[in-house]
Amino acid sequence: MRGINLKRAVLLPSAALLFVASVQGLHAQCPNPIDGASFFVRQQYLDFLNRQPTTTELNRGVNQINACAGNASCIHTQRVLISRSFWDHPEFRSQSRTFGLGLADPPLLYDNRDFVWLSYNIYLRRDPDDPPDNNLDGFNFWLNDLNTCTGPEDGGDRDTDPCYNHIVDAFLSSIEYRARFGCP
Repeated sequence: MRGINLKRAVLLPSAALLFVASVQGLHAQCPNPIDGASFFVRQQYLDFLNRQPTTTELNRGVNQINACAGNASCIHTQRVLISRSFWDHPEFRSQSRTFGLGLADPPLLYDNRDFVWLSYNIYLRRDPDDPPDNNLDGFNFWLNDLNTCTGPEDGGDRDTDPCYNHIVDAFLSSIEYRARFGCP
């Protein structure tokens, strides 16, 4: 499976720069608990389902990351896939009356506007126009990015859909997200 990569040379509104800034060089200088497999998996359960994972759930996610045997690209990809899987988790989807996500088998595609709005709420714990943005420039950037992304022709496997995974990757890699747990 190819790794998720967020390296594009584009001009962005200042709010979107928070997402694209390269933080990989900072990881070694400033350890952050979100980089730990157990902490990361637990945090996904807290952010999406508002609960701690069971031992089985925790072990499943941690084992998925640990199977990378220290390969940074693999770990990065697995973290995106783990987080992305929560969007289709039955517990999360059952909250769809609040989130505007349909319940169906297979789950309906997301409304891109809702997906980006919820990404701000889930990962950053704020609305897109709250500080530090104070406007919708960053939201509009990511919505346009998702709207213009070209995914699999047949709708493909949503767990590996590069368009949605790209957005999840951007939020997980953002300085603002990482700052929730320690230094970016």
